[in-house]
Amino acid sequence: MNPVWPFPDRPPFEVQLEALKQACGKFGFAWFMSMGLGKTAVVLAEFVNLLASDEVDILVVVAPNPLKSNWRRETVIMGIDVPVFIWDGKKASIKYIPKVGPFVFVVNYEALLGRGFDFVKSLAEKHRTYLALDESSFIKSHKAARTKNVHILVDYMSHVRLLNGTPIANGPDDLWAQLRAIKAKGIRKYMQFKYRYCNMGGFEGRKVVGSKNEQELANLMKPYAFLATKEEWAKGLPDKLYTIHDITMTAEQKKAYSSMLNDYYAMVEDQAVTVSQKVSALMKMQQISSGFMYGEDGSTLYLVDPKSNPKINDVADTLEMIDGKMIVFANYKASIDMLRERFPTAAYFISASVAGEGYNIEEQSDRFNNDPDCEMLISQIQVGQFGHTLIGTKRHRCATVYFFENMYSLLSRKQAEDRPHRWGADRDILYVDSPASPVEERMATALAKKTDVANAVNSLIEFKPKGTVI
Repeated sequence: MNPVWPFPDRPPFEVQLEALKQACGKFGFAWFMSMGLGKTAVVLAEFVNLLASDEVDILVVVAPNPLKSNWRRETVIMGIDVPVFIWDGKKASIKYIPKVGPFVFVVNYEALLGRGFDFVKSLAEKHRTYLALDESSFIKSHKAARTKNVHILVDYMSHVRLLNGTPIANGPDDLWAQLRAIKAKGIRKYMQFKYRYCNMGGFEGRKVVGSKNEQELANLMKPYAFLATKEEWAKGLPDKLYTIHDITMTAEQKKAYSSMLNDYYAMVEDQAVTVSQKVSALMKMQQISSGFMYGEDGSTLYLVDPKSNPKINDVADTLEMIDGKMIVFANYKASIDMLRERFPTAAYFISASVAGEGYNIEEQSDRFNNDPDCEMLISQIQVGQFGHTLIGTKRHRCATVYFFENMYSLLSRKQAEDRPHRWGADRDILYVDSPASPVEERMATALAKKTDVANAVNSLIEFKPKGTVI
C-alpha cells in the first residue's frame, strides 16, 4: 500500500513520494537524498501518517545545533498542529513538555553526551517514539561517544530514520555506524566491514584510500536505504555557474605572507606571530590573505584596515553588480566581524555561543529570505552549511554565493553551495571564489576538481618539525 501525502496545501515531489513508499512499514531506514530534495518534509509526512494509524506518539529529532529551529519552522509551514520543543540544555527545554503525545522534541548531537541522552531515553521509555537523525554523518565515527549513545537509544525506538545528503565523506566505513543505527542486517563488526569494503593504503596500510566490493555493499544497503540525487530527481533545478575573482593583496599582506611561508614567522601591528607546524602556517597564510591574523594570545591583528580590505571591497563591488541577494561564506570569526562592520544591515549566521544573548538564527534566516531590504547574508561556513533554505523571494531571489574563504572540507563546500540551489530556485546560481594568494588558489582549484584539499596546499611549504629555530 502506498503511503498518503498528508499535506494537501504542500503538494509533494515525486522523489518524496518514492522515499515514503520505500520506507513504509520498516523499523529502520535511511533517506540518503541530496540536499534540497525535501527530506524534512518526508519525515514529517511519515510522522503524521504513523500518528493517524496509532503507531507512534512522538517524534524525536537529533540534529546539528544550527538546524534545530528548522524543524519548528517546517512543522508550522506544513500545518502540523502539534507542539515543538527544542532542547537548549536548560530545564526550561523540558519544563512544559506534556506527559502524553503527540509532540516533537528536537535535540542536538552534542547534548547526547550529557543530560540530553538521559532525557531522550526517558521519553522513549514512556512513548512510542519515531527517531530522526538529521545529517546522520554526525555519527559516522564508530568510536565517538555520541555514536555509541545513539546506538543505545535506537533499542528504545519504534522507528528510526537517517537523513543525509552525503552519507560518505571519506570512505565506505563512514556507513557502518549509520547502518548500525537502523539495525541493517549483515553489516558485520566494524573492522570486518571496513576491510571488506575499503581499500587501505598509506602508512602501514591504515588509511582508507578507496572502496571495493561496491556492488555487494549496494545490495546490502538496498532494503534499508533510498539514494536520490539532484541529477536524477531534480532536473528542473537551475544550473550552477562558477567564477573566480583574483584579489591582489596589499604590500603589507604580501610581506607577512612571504615571511610566514618561508620562515613560519610574521610581524603584524608590531607583534611577532610564530608557528612551528605546517598546518598552523597554512592557516595563518589563509588569514593573511583575508587581511588579518590571530595573534599568539588569540587577539585579532589587522594587516589592512577593514574599510580598505581588498577582499571586502570586492564583496561590495560584487553586490553592486548582481541582481538579487547574495550569501557570503567565511571561515573565521574575524572575517565575519569585518564583513558585518562593512555591511551592518546584512543578516548573519554565527555560532550562538559566540553571538550571545538575543541572537536567533531562525529570525536571521527569515529576514534574509523575506525582507527585500536585506540583500546579504554573512555566514560562517560551519554554521550555515546545513539544512537552511536561502532562496529569497521570487522578486528578490538569491542567485549569488560568495566564498570569502574556504574550508578544507569538500563536503562542507558542497553543502554550503546547496543553500540557494533548492526547489523553488528559478535562476542559475553564481558561485564566486576570491583567492588572494597561492594557498587560496590551490584550495579553490582542489575543491573545484573535487580532490584532496589538504594535499593540494601542503606542498606549498616545506615541513619544519616542531621546535625548529627560525
